Formats: sequence, C-alpha cells, structure tokens
Amino acid sequence: MNSTRTISDKLAATWRKERLYFVLRALSIFLPCAGVLMAVDLLVDWLFYLPGVARGILLFVNIGILGWILGRYGRGMFVRYSPDRTALQVERRYPVLKSILVSCVQFAGHAPDPGVSRELRSLVCAQAAEQTADMDFEDIVRLGSLRRMLAVSAIVVLFWAGFGIVKTPFLHAFACRMLNPYSTMDYPTRTIIEFVTGDIVVQEGAAFDLEARAGGVIPEAGRLYVQSEQTGWERLALTRRKGARFRYTCEEAARDFSYYFRLGDARSQIFRVAVIPSPRIIKARVRLTPPAYTGTPARNVENLTLQTPEGTRIEWTLRLDRAVSGALLTIEGADARAMECDPDGRIVRASAVAVASHAYHFRWTEREHGYTYVGPRNFIQVIPDKPPRIELLHPTTDEKGTTKKRLFLSYRARDDHGLSNAVLVTMLNEGKEKRFDLKPCKGRKTLERMARLELAEIVPGLKEGNIVTYAIEVRDDYPGEAGPHTVRSESRRVQILSERNYLAYLDRRRKTYLGALRPLYRQERTAHEAVNALRTRGQEK
Repeated sequence: MNSTRTISDKLAATWRKERLYFVLRALSIFLPCAGVLMAVDLLVDWLFYLPGVARGILLFVNIGILGWILGRYGRGMFVRYSPDRTALQVERRYPVLKSILVSCVQFAGHAPDPGVSRELRSLVCAQAAEQTADMDFEDIVRLGSLRRMLAVSAIVVLFWAGFGIVKTPFLHAFACRMLNPYSTMDYPTRTIIEFVTGDIVVQEGAAFDLEARAGGVIPEAGRLYVQSEQTGWERLALTRRKGARFRYTCEEAARDFSYYFRLGDARSQIFRVAVIPSPRIIKARVRLTPPAYTGTPARNVENLTLQTPEGTRIEWTLRLDRAVSGALLTIEGADARAMECDPDGRIVRASAVAVASHAYHFRWTEREHGYTYVGPRNFIQVIPDKPPRIELLHPTTDEKGTTKKRLFLSYRARDDHGLSNAVLVTMLNEGKEKRFDLKPCKGRKTLERMARLELAEIVPGLKEGNIVTYAIEVRDDYPGEAGPHTVRSESRRVQILSERNYLAYLDRRRKTYLGALRPLYRQERTAHEAVNALRTRGQEK
C-alpha cells in the first residue's frame, strides 16, 4: 500500500495548500476593504462632523461588513480534510484519470465491500499510483492568482502606516472621535450679536442656512454650537463674511436640533430648528403570489428587499408614521405608478408583477407641509426558472448486444420547481427519433430511478449491424413564450451483433480481464510461498 500512502500524502499537501489559499484570499480582500472603510469613515466624519451615535452605528456597520467578508471569503480554511473531496478536485483538473483516483482513495479509506476482491482493489490502487506518479496535485490551487490582490493589500497597509506616521495627531483624533467626539473651544472677543436667523422649519434632507450678524469688535472667526436630542453640544467653526456676517450652510437637514452662536465673547439665545422628517414605514406587509406552475403557496413577508420567482405578483401594504397626501412606486426602468392611499393617509398600497431584477423606491408627499421625499432604495431579486438537470448514471459507456438486449438504465433528474415528465428518446441508425414515456414524475423536484427495458420492444425491427442511440429527456412546467424547458442526458449507443459475434466479444473481454488478473495471481502465489518458507524456518529454529 505504499502507492496509496503516496497518493494520500499528495492529497493532504494539496489540501494544506488549498487552506493557505483561502487564508491569503481572505486577507487580500479583508485588508483593502478595511482600508477603504477607514478612508470613507474618516472623510465622512471630517466633512459632516457626525454625532457620536452616528459614528457608533457606522463603526458597527463596518465591523459587520468586515465580519461578513471574513466569513464569506475565509470559511474555506475551516473545511475539514476530506480525501474524497480533494481527489474529486484533482480529477476535475486531470479528466484523464476517469475516476480511478477517487476509487483508489475510497478503497484505501473504507472497509472492502462484499464482492470486491483484494486483487481488484490492489490493481486499482496500483494503476492510480502509476497514472498519478508524474502529476502535481497542487496544480489545482493557483496561489499566483492572488498576487495582484496581495500587492494591493500591501499597498493599503503601507499607505495607512505612512499616513499614521505623517499625520499622527489627525489619525489619533479620528480614532478618539469614534468613542468620545464631544469637545468645545472658545476664542474670546468683544462682540455684539445684532441678528440671528431664529426658529425655522425645514424639510428633512434639504439644505438651509443659519446666519448671525456681528457688531462691535468683530472677530475673524466664530463658532456655531448645535445639539440634538441624541448628542451633546457640537461646535462648528465659522469664518467672517462681507457685512460682518457669519453663516453656516447645512447641506442636509437630518433631525431637530437646538443651536446658538458664539462670536467673540458674545453668545446668542438658543433657537430651534424643526426638521420635518420623511414619512417612514413602521409596518410593511408584502404578499408574494408565485405563478401556479411553481407549486409554491402565496406568503407574506415584512422585508422590502425581495427574492422571488419570475412572474410573482407582489402586493405592498405599508403603514406610515406620518400622513401623506400622495405616494408613488418607482421601479427602476419603468414609469412611476400612483399608490392607493387610505383616507387618513397612513396606509398605502401598490402591486406589480416581478419580471426582472430591479431596484425600486417609494416617493412620499407629506400632508402637513407638502414636502416631497424619496425613500431609500430597495431591491427585487427575481429568480429565473432554471432548466431541469438530468444525469444518466448507468450505463457509463456505450454497449454491445444482440436483438434480445435488455437495457438497464439508472438516471437522476432535478428541477427547481418540479419536473413534468421523463421520456426515453431513441434513434435507430441515426434515423428519426422515437420517444418512450418512462414512469410519471409530475411535480417531483428530485428524481432518481432505475429502469429495465427490452430493447426490441422500444425499437421494433432490430437487425444485426444496427446501432441504437438513446438518451433520457426531461422537461418542466415553465409557461414561458418558448414553452417548457427541455434537457437531455448524455447519449449512449448500443451496437447490435449476431449471437456468435456477441459471444466472441464477451470472450475477448473475459480474456482481457483474465490477462490483467493473472500477474496478480502469480504475485499472490509467490508471496504465499515466501510466507510459508518463513514459517517453516521459524518452526525449525
């Protein structure tokens, strides 16, 4: 069994290299993503001065994204070693092996099955060792494909290392702001505040200005302090403009907040900015009614990101936290359609048929102030109907036989929603196809069957010299324009011989097998005689 041990060592080395591949792949994706997320976080926080709660959420999202990346691209390194699985991968790389490597591994790793001789097992293992002696199993793992990604990872690490050295205080401040972002500074000047914008009402997401006019000793810089219900006081720096004015422009109103100006040693009263938020969905019920051919019952979901079979009817029923005077459903690539609103304006409804994957969003018109808002994008992922899969398990090769030939068939079929039927398609001497219905399989998603058929009954008029070609064909119930999906298995051929020629063919096969077994028998006899000789010597001593 030294050959088997050699194959086992090569398979184990291949698995270790594969695990190294998954480790390097996870790092090569994790490090650039972590670097990009840090850059985005730093830029957003620097531009918008995010409150502590927002930064905490951002950090949590980043951790979730990076954790998902590690789980998605690094889970392969936790897969246990399986010689069978690795052998299958090697045979996909070297199709010439034709399952001999898998057979060898299975023989070596499992107890012998009844009826399988030791000589046959040894022959398979010897042939596997001979055919794989010059093969490098580790070729199935291509570490070179990660070269560019690892180079990008190294660049990202070096960039952040250099940035930390050059901008240490800046990077330190960014890290601290993720935990404790609240601090204030004053520049005392003798100033009189002559005008302030005061209390205002703005639309969520809209831009607005807060302005103050100074008199007396006018400073070159000022401060704006803002506070929302979720945060403490936040300071914003202002620069002097023409007319001793200090203006702050908010690009996007997010929530209610209080504010005051500090210009020099003067401080204004505290005023209020009331932000009218977009109507938000507090409860969603989406009814999905798949096409009848799928056999899937209708169901209700609460998520707005949907995954559903092609042709599903989607009905949205949404309850909002604010009354609306109108609502639109906009599906990407299609015209917006009006949604039905209840009299109180808090429940809206819409329906559509899912024909392709698209993003979609809702547009609300708030009733009290008439503000219009565009809701967040959601997605409809349409799962197209896949054709059935059919595999002819037996016979694995072409055959020969007489006019009394009996076909022993074994096949496996699958479909995502259910098979419609299965037929045996035959063709005599490359002539016209004929079809023979097999056992009913209506509605079956998976099918694995055996069949024994008299060839003469399926193909009447068989003669010596004929060649019968056959395959298994299955179809589903997909109601598309082109009709149901139909697929066929691999074809097999049966050559019809006379009884005399068929017996001669069987005799040649018998001699071939005997010729392969005869050397094994001689080896076994030689080993047996050697063992007996050793036993005799031991008894004499």
